[in-house]
Amino acid sequence: MKATTIIFAIVASVSAIKIKDAEATKQLVALGEKLGLETTTDMFEGQSPEDVTNAIIGAALESGKSQSEIESVMSGA
Repeated sequence: MKATTIIFAIVASVSAIKIKDAEATKQLVALGEKLGLETTTDMFEGQSPEDVTNAIIGAALESGKSQSEIESVMSGA
């Protein structure tokens, strides 16, 4: 599966989450932390789900995480 296909699928699944919802924000913070990123709820205020997802994926890739590591964390494995 191509990286762009996977990222699109991830963005599509996360886009259903409303960032203004406190529980959804907590889940995104937890996702960032599972990927070894420092994340706080205030980082996501006013951001769209796509922006948050892209930021988390981009930061994880920049920190040296592989595509398979990111997929594993996002799938809950």
